[in-house]
Amino acid sequence: MNTYRCLFSIDVQLVASGCNGGGQQLSVEFQEGSALRVASFAEMNADSYRLSGPDAGLFEITNSVLRFSVNDVRFLPDFEHPADENSDNRYEVTVSGPEGEQQVRVTVRDRDEPGTVHLSEQQPKVGIPVTARLSDPDRGVKSVSWQWERSVDIETFVHIKGADETVYVPTAADSGHYLRAVASYTDLHSDATMATAATTSISAVIGPQLVSLSASSESFPNNEGLVPAFHPDVLHYKIPCSQTDVVSVTATLPSGTRLNVNGVQPPPRTETGAAITVTETSDIVITLASVDGTFTRYVVHCAPKPLAAIRTRVSTEMPLETLLAITSDQWIAVIDQHGVPRFHRRSEHEDNDIDTEFFSVNVGFFLRSFGTGSTRQWAHATKTDSGLMWQILDAAFAPINRVATAPPLTTTGRHDLRILNDGSLLLMTYEPAVRDFSYLSDRSNNSSSAAAVHFDDPSGQSWSNAVDTSDSAIQILNPDGSARWTWNSWGRIPLEDCTAHRFPEDYAHVNSIEMTPNGVLASFRGCSTVMLINPDTATGAEIVWRIGQTNLEPDHWEQRGLGPAPLRLVGDPLGAFCGQHAASLIRGAPEDRLLLFDNGVACVIDPATGLPLSRPGDEYSRAVEYAIDLVHGEAVFVRDHSLSGKQSALVAVGGHVETLPDGTWLISWSNSARTDDSAQQPSNPSTMPFPDALVSLVDPHTKTEIFSILDAGGNAGPRRLRAVPVNLLALEKPLPPLTATFTDAAPVTLPTHSLDNATTAPQQKAIGIAVAFSRPVKDIKTNTPSIQIEGGTLTAVMPRLEFGKPANSYILAITPHGTERVTVRLLADQPCDQNGICTADNTLLTTVPPPWTNPSE
Repeated sequence: MNTYRCLFSIDVQLVASGCNGGGQQLSVEFQEGSALRVASFAEMNADSYRLSGPDAGLFEITNSVLRFSVNDVRFLPDFEHPADENSDNRYEVTVSGPEGEQQVRVTVRDRDEPGTVHLSEQQPKVGIPVTARLSDPDRGVKSVSWQWERSVDIETFVHIKGADETVYVPTAADSGHYLRAVASYTDLHSDATMATAATTSISAVIGPQLVSLSASSESFPNNEGLVPAFHPDVLHYKIPCSQTDVVSVTATLPSGTRLNVNGVQPPPRTETGAAITVTETSDIVITLASVDGTFTRYVVHCAPKPLAAIRTRVSTEMPLETLLAITSDQWIAVIDQHGVPRFHRRSEHEDNDIDTEFFSVNVGFFLRSFGTGSTRQWAHATKTDSGLMWQILDAAFAPINRVATAPPLTTTGRHDLRILNDGSLLLMTYEPAVRDFSYLSDRSNNSSSAAAVHFDDPSGQSWSNAVDTSDSAIQILNPDGSARWTWNSWGRIPLEDCTAHRFPEDYAHVNSIEMTPNGVLASFRGCSTVMLINPDTATGAEIVWRIGQTNLEPDHWEQRGLGPAPLRLVGDPLGAFCGQHAASLIRGAPEDRLLLFDNGVACVIDPATGLPLSRPGDEYSRAVEYAIDLVHGEAVFVRDHSLSGKQSALVAVGGHVETLPDGTWLISWSNSARTDDSAQQPSNPSTMPFPDALVSLVDPHTKTEIFSILDAGGNAGPRRLRAVPVNLLALEKPLPPLTATFTDAAPVTLPTHSLDNATTAPQQKAIGIAVAFSRPVKDIKTNTPSIQIEGGTLTAVMPRLEFGKPANSYILAITPHGTERVTVRLLADQPCDQNGICTADNTLLTTVPPPWTNPSE
């Protein structure tokens, strides 16, 4: 049999010469993982085509286009796991029609896929080996070299000297720091540049561990206690607190350790505790330290009732490797996989006249995060006397700016904002306008701008030429606040497609914006449309592409100067998306993918009849992914996910989806969702029960829900959540410098006996000098160069374990030289390897107090 190789995605006739000759085999090269078309055939009745051959079940042909098939999700060929009959990445199918047949061989070509690194320990511990494992879908992995790194600042790492094996045993120097394992290697796609893959531990390395920990607040005596339930490996917990409250904590210590609570020592015994005056935003930091300077910090976070009520469902095998930024009523918060607010703050408002019963927008819909490390910024919407604005916060959540749109715009929207890499801002709004809608009722068809469908206003009268409405507007601000680019929806979106939502008051309703390399991706819920808009192109040619159902015919778009017609939606089992939120582009796949939250409501209708164009809507909501094929003008369905996979939960308002770096989807369902357990089209969604989850983390390939924020029901928890992923290290603070202070002006009483970790037994006539450090330190030796004494001799150094004394306190036992005045100086920057006072990670003592002096007798 003769074989001819043709280009990827080609046009074919069943009976022709060359590549398509009768009895000859068409050979197509196809990229691994692609969702685009395989080949196109001469137009004929779709029912005339038949598929046969060994791999026919993996293909479909519709509208004369051969594709890999959709069975719940679209089959995406995987080079490393071939599914063809011979498992050789050569898929064979025969296309038959009235005029003949064509044998097609589709050869899947490998693409370079990134590797991943996984750690054997979710919670690294001092002295416990951690193994890093490299996984790369591509074959031929070799020449693997490893480098372990330790965090030194917010999202900043340095190499650990000598840590270049697949197994690393954390040392005392690692306690309180995150670990990162970096693999450099070659695979079949490598050239002179080696591939790299890395992962970071999901928690800082811990040292000693508590045996038990419990807490209760006076305002909530019947509460269940710590959430989650105590486990020595879990470092963060929450407990409900009121604005003025007292929390009691009780802990059981292992031997050879010391404890402090918020920098103060509790009674020195194995089972100890403290009562702390708190507010609803307080953190209770419980630090457990050993004599070698290793330490572990447990934190009990006080939380107001809405945040305290959040409950989650977590997979022990697949922990959540991100934090989640949320807003809830008046609160902004960053929570972890257990729903613990690692940070939370009540927003202060100049104007409290706001409807929170429906929207819960005191702080807007999102707490967004931009940038990394110390330059990270946070943003959320806020209402001021001047109207809606966006509050910009620095990495530590301190307010640094408030921003709003610039002229010619007069309003600012709360739905979305993006801080761009150069400091510019991308904003959206609903701009009041008076517009001429009269052409919608003009049935003369004498104008090039004539409506595709003619209809009158809700009262049955002809539309006015002066209708009060709001345009959807998008703006880019320069760093100085001036407008760089302003775009308006008027004249760029056909009104006929926007009548099912808030028409005419807010016809387009932009509700998400994202800057991409090719322009601004914007979602227009009111028109069930998504568009990519190039701000560097003149108005009239600025729309790169759009997706969504339409009442217009193909030639109407050019006639009316609206820009390109929508891409065709291909293979979607529901036919279309409706009333969507949160459109984003996924880059790095074989082709660009569009991901959005499809609410499934307010579908495009024929405004003359009120009937849907195709999809009626109100079935269920989902996150859905499409592959963008600009060559053929298509948006190809790839996969979707509904709540619990039941295709029964409807989210009328809200909803959100974002993709994480590992390809999982973080979906916010909003508790406006209602479910229909019969999986039938709901006739009255408002009467249905609440769903189980408000937020889900989903593997879109397997449709496994890995993590969920659960609906607490009633008024206990948040009424609506839109979660945004945040780097695990975003809230981490660098460990402070090592400083010291003499805590007592007069000598202190020495213990009556030597403690286990005292250097030597103090002599009877020795005096005690109290000193405290800002961090746990290594056991201090009497020959340390960090302590200089005049008029006496240092005979012992022992921990000062006394109730109410500062954390990390020690007593220097000094034997005076007769009646001489004793002067004690601490010297900074003494080398650790010469017994200088240092922390476990070899941080030097850098700030010392004035000398301590004892008056001579």
